[in-house]
Amino acid sequence: MPVAATFLHPLGILLVVIAITSAVIIPTSALAHGGSHAGPVVTQMNKETALAAAIPGLAKPVKKIAVVDQAMTKWAEEIYGVRLKEGLYSYFIAQDERSEEVVGGAIVKRAPFRKGKLSIALGIDADKQVTNVALMSINKNYLFELDRDVGKGVISKYKGMTVDQVSNAKELTFNNKTQQQFAVALREAAVLLSTLMYSKQDIHGSEAGG
Repeated sequence: MPVAATFLHPLGILLVVIAITSAVIIPTSALAHGGSHAGPVVTQMNKETALAAAIPGLAKPVKKIAVVDQAMTKWAEEIYGVRLKEGLYSYFIAQDERSEEVVGGAIVKRAPFRKGKLSIALGIDADKQVTNVALMSINKNYLFELDRDVGKGVISKYKGMTVDQVSNAKELTFNNKTQQQFAVALREAAVLLSTLMYSKQDIHGSEAGG
């Protein structure tokens, strides 16, 4: 009876409840804040340095803001097979410092990556070929994998590829999630930049020709 009385005592009951709750809740809480977390965002390159690497040649970047409308999303889907989101976007045209001729452009793009975020700067020249890709930031837990499977800093493996080739890159079908999702982010950036720079003149040209 004395033992039973101890467990029936309110303090004894409270201690049992706390012990059971701790055993159940603490591991669940640790799991929720542990393995699935992507880690803090780590900056690899600031915006100015990334743009300098991505912009074609010795041209200067000039910031532009434009709206991607329904006609432009339709153009991107017809040309590249990519459906862009309508909205307001900023990008940069690359002007030759002497002639002020537009020789290409660049864009800074933030995109989902695994369970975190990735920021890159991508440039294309007047022939719609990639000049360079610069990694700006990524979650800490993915930095090693990205460096191993794709690269870091200025990633030149895509240099010279056309926007069409980027939008159909073989990496898009890879089982390796790091390579596959980086290719998706790159495709979105390249198609968006090409759409902002070239779609309207092509659409207007088609309308004039029709």
